[in-house]
Amino acid sequence: MLWLRGVGVSEEEVSGDSLVRAAQELHSRRQYRQAEEKYRAAMGYGRGFKLLYMLGVLLAQDGRPSEAAEFLEEASAANSASYEIERELGAVYQRLGRSDDAIARYAKSIDLKPSQPTILYVLFELLVAARRFEVAHSCLREVIAREPYMATAHHLLANIRF
Repeated sequence: MLWLRGVGVSEEEVSGDSLVRAAQELHSRRQYRQAEEKYRAAMGYGRGFKLLYMLGVLLAQDGRPSEAAEFLEEASAANSASYEIERELGAVYQRLGRSDDAIARYAKSIDLKPSQPTILYVLFELLVAARRFEVAHSCLREVIAREPYMATAHHLLANIRF
């Protein structure tokens, strides 16, 4: 018998899933180092994109954006259709000062799920800071075409200055 959280469980019951659940609990309590240990141990059962994503988010929250980028990039390669992964990669790249990469990831996140007003605003601000006004205009027009009632996009479009 193994003892997991003070409860006797058989060895067969200790799995990647139980390690992930324990990691999520620690993560939610902001016990990042302990949660990281559990996530990494769970990787011994497989490196699925969700696990890679969760570890990447944890590392970003723990102030380690370079390490976070590695796991999030691997998660993105495993599942390129996840707007959450792309959004997090954009945020990590932005923290690392990699504006062009951040713009690309935020744009992909918006492309995958247009109804993200906060991400649209961040993308717009990055594009304007990079003086890429035409791209910002085009991006907003595209979002409005897909999400005609998104007030944030209309507001940003009205305030763009070429």
